[in-house]
Amino acid sequence: MPLYAVLANTTIAILLSLIVIGSPIVFQGVISFAPLSLYASYFVTIACFLHYRLVNRKLEYGPWHLGKFGVPVNIVAICVCIFLLIFLPVPLEYPVSWANMNFAGPVLGLILIVMTVIWFLGVRKYFRGPIIQIRVAGEDGQEGFTVFGRADWLNEDPTLL
Repeated sequence: MPLYAVLANTTIAILLSLIVIGSPIVFQGVISFAPLSLYASYFVTIACFLHYRLVNRKLEYGPWHLGKFGVPVNIVAICVCIFLLIFLPVPLEYPVSWANMNFAGPVLGLILIVMTVIWFLGVRKYFRGPIIQIRVAGEDGQEGFTVFGRADWLNEDPTLL
């Protein structure tokens, strides 16, 4: 059992729950930020996959896929994400004041600006991407093998496969 991960998540949840003691406005901002950031991550993932699928037709699918319905489903999912990203940060009451302002939109915008600045200031020079696993089939009845590594070194030396 991943004890440290469970303890870390529980501690963070308890600390976030204590925010309501200090300011219910901040607590509402934290709670409303979660679905906004979730749909933003869905939007980026689906849009990148749809772009790759439309530009590069040589897509290797897993055991389950939507076939010819994949593109329409991705387009509908992107439209739903855009709709939610527009309307989730809208305040629930008007006129808007500090007491009823929904801070999820400005917080997400601030985080995106800070992360973009950090990326261009130097992280892009050092980030190497995730570790990938490639299964290589054997030839003439020989057993295949599995390669673990980073995508950048596979691009630098394709003879490794």
